[in-house]
Amino acid sequence: MAQTPQDLKIAILGAGMGGLTCALALAKEGFKHIDVYENAHDLGFVGAGIQLAPNMARVLDRLGVWKPIEAEAVNITSTSVRVGASDSELAHVPLEYIHDTYGYPHMVGHRSSLAGHLYQGCLQHPDQIHFHFATTASDTTFGPKSSFTATPRDAPEKAYRVEADVLLACDGIKSQARVAMLDLLNIKASVKDTHQAAYRIMIHKDQIKDDPELLELMNGNRVTRWIGEKRHIIAYPVSNNTIYNLSTTQPDTHFAAATNATYTTRGDKSVMLGVFGDFCPMVQRMLNYVPEGEVCEWKLRVHEPLPTWVHETVALVGDACHPTLPHLAQGAAQAIEDGGVIGAVLSKLPDTTPASIHKALKVYEKVRKDRAYAIVELAAASGRALHLGEGAAKEERDRQFAALRQGKGPVPDKWADADVQKELYGVDATKIALEQFDELFASVASDDLSPSQPTLDSAPSDNRNNLKIAIPRLAPPAVKANQQRTPRACVACRARKTKCDGRKPVCRQCHRLDLVCNYAGSKRERQQLELESVRKKVVAYESLLSDIITDTQQTGASSIGDILNVRNSAFYAANSIFPYTLHPLTETPLVQVSNIQSWTDLVDNTTASHLLSLFFAWENPTWRLVDQEMFLRDLESGSKRFCSSLLVHTLLFFGCSSSYHLGRITDRREEKALGKKLYSALQHLWQSEKDDAGLPTAQSSIMIGLLCCTFGIDRLGTRYIMHGAQLSRQLGLHHESAPYFATDVEAEVDSLSRCHKFVACGVFDVQALAAQVYRKTPVWDQPPAASFSQEEAALLDEGEEWRPYPFQTPVFRPFHHTALCFRNKLVAIVNETARFALKFPGVKLTQDDWIYGRQTYQRLQEWRASLPFAILPDVNPAPNILTLHMYYQATVVALCQIFSLNADPKSNQPLDPKFDPELIKLQSLDTLGSLVLRFQASHGLKSVPIVMLHYFLVGGLHAISQLRPMDFKWSFVLEACVVGLWHLSLGWGRMCTAFLRTIELVLQATKPDPTLVPPKVTAVLRLLKSNLWTATDVTSLSADYVVHHVPAAAAGQSGPQFRAEGLEQLIRSMDNFAIS
Repeated sequence: MAQTPQDLKIAILGAGMGGLTCALALAKEGFKHIDVYENAHDLGFVGAGIQLAPNMARVLDRLGVWKPIEAEAVNITSTSVRVGASDSELAHVPLEYIHDTYGYPHMVGHRSSLAGHLYQGCLQHPDQIHFHFATTASDTTFGPKSSFTATPRDAPEKAYRVEADVLLACDGIKSQARVAMLDLLNIKASVKDTHQAAYRIMIHKDQIKDDPELLELMNGNRVTRWIGEKRHIIAYPVSNNTIYNLSTTQPDTHFAAATNATYTTRGDKSVMLGVFGDFCPMVQRMLNYVPEGEVCEWKLRVHEPLPTWVHETVALVGDACHPTLPHLAQGAAQAIEDGGVIGAVLSKLPDTTPASIHKALKVYEKVRKDRAYAIVELAAASGRALHLGEGAAKEERDRQFAALRQGKGPVPDKWADADVQKELYGVDATKIALEQFDELFASVASDDLSPSQPTLDSAPSDNRNNLKIAIPRLAPPAVKANQQRTPRACVACRARKTKCDGRKPVCRQCHRLDLVCNYAGSKRERQQLELESVRKKVVAYESLLSDIITDTQQTGASSIGDILNVRNSAFYAANSIFPYTLHPLTETPLVQVSNIQSWTDLVDNTTASHLLSLFFAWENPTWRLVDQEMFLRDLESGSKRFCSSLLVHTLLFFGCSSSYHLGRITDRREEKALGKKLYSALQHLWQSEKDDAGLPTAQSSIMIGLLCCTFGIDRLGTRYIMHGAQLSRQLGLHHESAPYFATDVEAEVDSLSRCHKFVACGVFDVQALAAQVYRKTPVWDQPPAASFSQEEAALLDEGEEWRPYPFQTPVFRPFHHTALCFRNKLVAIVNETARFALKFPGVKLTQDDWIYGRQTYQRLQEWRASLPFAILPDVNPAPNILTLHMYYQATVVALCQIFSLNADPKSNQPLDPKFDPELIKLQSLDTLGSLVLRFQASHGLKSVPIVMLHYFLVGGLHAISQLRPMDFKWSFVLEACVVGLWHLSLGWGRMCTAFLRTIELVLQATKPDPTLVPPKVTAVLRLLKSNLWTATDVTSLSADYVVHHVPAAAAGQSGPQFRAEGLEQLIRSMDNFAIS
């Protein structure tokens, strides 16, 4: 073992920017045995221009190589962002302040100058740093002493093993060490294709000596960027203004036939000119100066974020762990920051044990990882903003450019934005590593002490206590725009957005206006207070969670009777008596996507696969509004016939609202943060795509409508639904044969036919339900002509299975096609009933109306009697089957409600013995309660389709009216409905909380025996004690429902505001509720 840290043997794979910086930084710290292994025969300093940002310069200056680099570079004093096609200026940003603010200017130079002077710096330490050129590294092993095979390219037979105390993998985006590490840790992560490529172009001064306009650019101190749809060019002078460097970014269209390992290709000059053929004449002239045969195109790739950069005594550095798109000019800068931090943390080693080396490398990861990935994401976002085509997002970007010209707002080109520059240039990573080393080194003990253990954040797949079902964590944005307020401003001045001098105890503004002057704590203090608040909330939830989570896991019980028998025997006993079992989780999402970046930049393929799997497992089977096969086909191919950005964001939002973590059900900040971004994005996309006469727009409109209704914005939601139904009708979906499907020549006829039938039936279903609940005229008069026959449905259902993703079991035969066939027949009745209900209130029920009610109820009974054995709830508890039967019972309740609310109480007209609305409604509500218990028994209450929101409310309210001693079923139904709404509220929020509040008000009004109200119901409702609505709203809410469950005498004492208006009125009036 080495006696001191400086005696450690250190091997560095790769002599790029990161590898050279690591070597030089370690040599500066006195390390004596540093070996650098490089695949190339020599460094052969080639390349193009590179931006030398202040955060890079700071590290280079510490290493003693900045001065010669600076002497060959060009100091940039401004940047200009211009429209590619017209050369008109969008923004001009002065940059002189950068030197005064960050201690170093923003400069640009030649890549060979940067690499060459780093190399020369290393050569100043010949006794410490040794280079091994033309040597490949392979077969990396991990342990207290990591090792690899070094193979001389000129003499492969002389391969030898190299063992080192520390191994730094600086071998770039193709890193073999990274592959070996991830394979060992069983981590699936791969290089991501950005679908972008770049030309690197150097124009020498003598080439343009007769072009004064270009000579002016070359002799200047300005970075110029020309932007266009999906393309841009950035240009600046380098090498003391003797070379003009151009770097482009454009869609990757020339690597399609290349292997996955191909990153460069010899380009064709005419093709390059064609890519930028619509750009201005100046750009055309510059590109024309490129000699024929010297066009080279680079493929731009990044890598999926890694859960760890360190294993044992091996660390990944630079592009091996965080390759970055060039749009912030931070790729090399971040690799150099890595090298500076590596030198700092290893110099602070307390001893030379493998455990301490591992911990020191984890400190490097802690200092660098979050910052690097935030910059990776910010660079990608900046590129997307620059490459916008026509649409609302581009209009918003150009509006920001216009505001910038007036001296207001952020710079849409994030590289030039002052707030972004503060995050990029104002952070001294090496200094942070040195100052916080002791604290971070000690903290590693609680996270990842033993280098002999994997450094994964997740538990093994068979650990039942730590199973995770959550979307992958996204790197938080590094910057928020428009935060240039005075950091010391008082609370009053901040609220008034006036300038504050920060004087204490009273600032001048507050003194002049005679205001109370208080100063908020520091950001860290505010974060501590917020954290403390969260901790208190977690403590408050803890006892409730331990009870509810245990009591809502999936159970092996197979029937309602099983649950009632077990619960009756243990109603007052401990929870442990009830034998719940947790089913295993699947490791692979049901849906696998690989092209999500073509549609959204908010999630990666892994996250998208997870969220889409949730949608297609739980939400889509209810209505089948989206055909999974055709949607995924177009998503992968980039076609817009059955897929669009709007539809993708909508489905991801549905999935996000269903995503949760078994270990932290109440803490859904990750999911909600992503959901908020997705919802905001789909709102913007709606404005740009709402007039597209395509199927994805119609589907998105209907689904956005469902979301709005779920959020309580029912009037708006209904308009969305009816708009989508109208678009679908214009596309001819209600006909037997729709031209929209006939024009897709790439799909099989059977697949297109099935898609047509699924979507047509789904649209008809949702618009009929919306018409019934919200009292609207249906858009579709009749069921669609394109539907499945029973024989066809039975054939298609052969062998079909449904799994409750993310659980592997239980597996059901869903009979999707058969269920849809019969659901369509039920919806036809719903559609008619919706039209019938439109004439009420305002008219009296006639004899013909009663006859219609009896006949409609008889049709509903006949429908129920005609159902095949395979889709009965006692036989098949698949979610789509149970929701079908809840829909049936809710339809019966809605029919009876029409007659209950509009019957004349003074009339002596005898009721039809075959159609007693009150009796039939009670029977249906009883069955609905049993179906809720059936769903709980089969699936738990954490993954529930949103259509069940209303069913859980109705079931819970009915359960309250049926609470009686020794009739435990209704206590169980009430508990299931409340706990189910509570779980749903964690994802869907407002509407579920409103329904829970309604149940609480009914309980307060009816005052049932407290011993009949399950403890979990009391505990959940206790969480709603804060004022959710104003006093007026509460009165209105109670008026809608409480009277239905209060004895007549009590109702009379409640005052005139208690008017029975029914379920429909409550749902329709949700728009009017104001959150207080």
